[in-house]
Amino acid sequence: MLRLFASFYYGARPVVVVHRPRASAPAFELRLDGFLAGVAASPRLDRVRVNGLNCGRFHWSLWYRLPPRAAQELRRLTDGLAPMRLTRAPRSC
Repeated sequence: MLRLFASFYYGARPVVVVHRPRASAPAFELRLDGFLAGVAASPRLDRVRVNGLNCGRFHWSLWYRLPPRAAQELRRLTDGLAPMRLTRAPRSC
């Protein structure tokens, strides 16, 4: 799982900008050693807003498409957990 996210955050492949998820979309915080690295949201958990990581790659106020394998693994890991609901856009780079 960590490799999937590391390649997204720091890899050479271009990232894809997407529309923000709807306001009440299910969401999960992505934390690394307690640091809020971003928020994944949407029914498929395939959209992410990055917070303070690799700000040359990610930009303030934009949402990005999480690669399909990473989104699939995130759905697997969060299965059975209660998501928070997106009420406003989280901070970003």
